[in-house]
Amino acid sequence: MKKTLLTLFLISNFYFSFAQDRKYNIVGAAKEDTFMKSSLTGYSSTFLLKNSFVYISSAINHNSTSYFEVYYNNKKYFIESKDIHCLTSFENIYSLPDNEKDSIKIHAKSNSSLMYKHDMQKAVTALNANKTAGLTILNWSYHDESEYTDGTSAKIEVYNPTSKTIKYIWFSFVGYNPVGDKVLHKGSSIRTVKAVGPIAPKDIASYNYEYVWFTDLVETAKIQSIKVQYMDGTFKTILNPKSITISGTVYQLLFNSDE
Repeated sequence: MKKTLLTLFLISNFYFSFAQDRKYNIVGAAKEDTFMKSSLTGYSSTFLLKNSFVYISSAINHNSTSYFEVYYNNKKYFIESKDIHCLTSFENIYSLPDNEKDSIKIHAKSNSSLMYKHDMQKAVTALNANKTAGLTILNWSYHDESEYTDGTSAKIEVYNPTSKTIKYIWFSFVGYNPVGDKVLHKGSSIRTVKAVGPIAPKDIASYNYEYVWFTDLVETAKIQSIKVQYMDGTFKTILNPKSITISGTVYQLLFNSDE
């Protein structure tokens, strides 16, 4: 928490040096993974990762609940004040005179727009940074396939950053049980599945693999390695899949739009 509050202080006071009065730059950070509303009367539908920063534009009491009006990825949302770390209290923002509240709104919207453009440039760079490696992993997960059968499945979403069309991809997974030992199948800890293209340059593809492991003992898992074959017959082998995986923040910025 101390690290989060220190970062909030640095952003509030130094990053937006263009502001006429830095006291109107009010930044918050999510205490935990949570959801935001696009309107006070709507449902909580937009996911916010823990420690994600938002630009606070107002403090509102609605139906006996305290909300911050915030800007995130250049859009306005509402989030309960209890879910946000902020150097300025809800009460202090709520009790400000109208002219200062207006200044906070203007700064929040402006700062969010500037940061959104900056973050989008970084996100697109991250998306295409793996051109040499041959693949970008956008998102992947593993889950219990069914409450009625023993089995753990995996989903994966990839992006082709290269100028060549992908023909096949082989993903090799390793699963670990609750005590950290590798889960074996017929004496091997590696489970390899095949993805069939084509995946054109700059295209995205998603794959769902049922029963990668025929057990519910998989507590955690990782992608051990990846082999990619292109339509021209060439191959790429990726021995460190983590290095080609974009962060959850970048994924959310690029693909999780509530429009």
